[in-house]
Amino acid sequence: MSHHASQVQFPVGIDAVSRLNHARAILRKDEENSVSHSDFTQKDSCDASVTALRAWLQSRQDSIKEHENKALAALRDSKDSNAYYQHMRERAQCIASLAEDGAALIAPLPADMREEMQTRLEAFAHGARAALRIDSVFYMSALLYPDEHKAGEPDNMERLIGELAGL
Repeated sequence: MSHHASQVQFPVGIDAVSRLNHARAILRKDEENSVSHSDFTQKDSCDASVTALRAWLQSRQDSIKEHENKALAALRDSKDSNAYYQHMRERAQCIASLAEDGAALIAPLPADMREEMQTRLEAFAHGARAALRIDSVFYMSALLYPDEHKAGEPDNMERLIGELAGL
């Protein structure tokens, strides 16, 4: 609750200087409380922004994995290389648009985190755009996977999502 000097009741006999000093102390306390409230609000806002970004990335990751699984199933089950190619191309297109599509979710993050997320999403997108430009299904299939990737380990997008969950 905010107290202002005009609301404070002073006992009879307190001089004007004492009243002024008391009022200043109350105002300083109000300012300190508003700063800490502001810090709390900024932290809540950052937490909400990270949560929204993480949820969006997870949704995109689910879509990317769905295309990958459909591609692998087409090749494995029916030896349909055209369907494999088409699903891998759709997967690469999802990745290629990550930086642009995620820009609004990244914007409210603190500057250092915003720059890191922009850099990482742009790196994912850059690789996908290159794969699409050279039309390499092999390159499309390798997107998001680190060079040392082993089956069952998370890809780079899953790692990013996990990092955000740890914040």
